[in-house]
Amino acid sequence: MKIRFLMIFCLIFSVFAWAQKNQAISPKDKKIIEHFEKNYKKQNYKKFNGTIIVNNNNVSFDKRTITFDTAEKIIQTILKNGLIYPQLISEYQAEKYKKETTDRTQKRFMKIQKDWKSSFDIVSLKLSQLQDLQYFKNNIQVKRFKVISKNNNLPNSVIYFFELTNEKATAKTNLEDFVNGAKLTFFEQEWYE
Repeated sequence: MKIRFLMIFCLIFSVFAWAQKNQAISPKDKKIIEHFEKNYKKQNYKKFNGTIIVNNNNVSFDKRTITFDTAEKIIQTILKNGLIYPQLISEYQAEKYKKETTDRTQKRFMKIQKDWKSSFDIVSLKLSQLQDLQYFKNNIQVKRFKVISKNNNLPNSVIYFFELTNEKATAKTNLEDFVNGAKLTFFEQEWYE
């Protein structure tokens, strides 16, 4: 009886231990995977070509600033390399608005307004909680990330997904070296369905 009980206990324990190795993908992560499969278009974004100044937990791009938590070294590396910068996000938001606007009055306003994109200009922004999306590990030269952005002009945080590609990366390349040799190949705001 003791042997049978011991075998059952070991079997149950091993099943639980085995199950912990395989992490389940959440429904939200499944939606992210599904969105990338349906809507992904590889692009090549230019790096920032102005003056980049790094001070403790903020990085200035000409006269615009992005702050970050000092513990987030990878965000600092991304910003130092000019991969993500306020002007890129401003331009992205303006183009997204232009593409998604269906109101004819707004479209007319955009045509007659001299500098309508200036309302999307970002002067100060905070990036936090960078997350490497581990479930996209099919290519060692491509990494996808999720980052939370807080703009003082907006009431809520905005989540962005982006992809970095480093064609010289190998399996032994650490994340910081990967980012140093990478280029931005995808950038998109979180979508709502």
